[in-house]
Amino acid sequence: MPVRVWSEFVIVLMSGGAPLLGAFLLGEQEGVENALSSLIANSGFVIYYNASIFSIHVCVELFDRYFIVRSSTGSKLLDSIKNILSEVGAGLVGMMRAVTGVLLTFPVIWYCGDPEAFDAGKSIYFLVVGFIGYVDCLFVSLVSGKIRGWENREPPQYKFLL
Repeated sequence: MPVRVWSEFVIVLMSGGAPLLGAFLLGEQEGVENALSSLIANSGFVIYYNASIFSIHVCVELFDRYFIVRSSTGSKLLDSIKNILSEVGAGLVGMMRAVTGVLLTFPVIWYCGDPEAFDAGKSIYFLVVGFIGYVDCLFVSLVSGKIRGWENREPPQYKFLL
């Protein structure tokens, strides 16, 4: 678990923080400002959409693992649905990692780039929201890893029939 915590932190910083830092170092301050304003404006929708897709994916996996006795006809359809949800979820986790990396990196860039205009209150807000995003990414990553581990194991001997 501790290794996963640190590796997720590095992934988050590389996904969002490194590009933001690169744009700042290349002197593209307008690009940094545009990226932040678009993230702030659309972050609510992204969070709700990510949570919805993730919840649907977990429910389908749990339902398949514990409740469904599979037939050959329904097996291909259910596997296709699970694969689609997994791919969409992976894309959304990547997006959340990028947003989280930007939120965690921006206060440092702001302080280094314009110390006179630096606002500690707003920076703390960015760091708190970024930390919440990091915890979300870590949770989704751990649960997704657990679900991927189910594919390699035998299903439970008991299934609840509906």
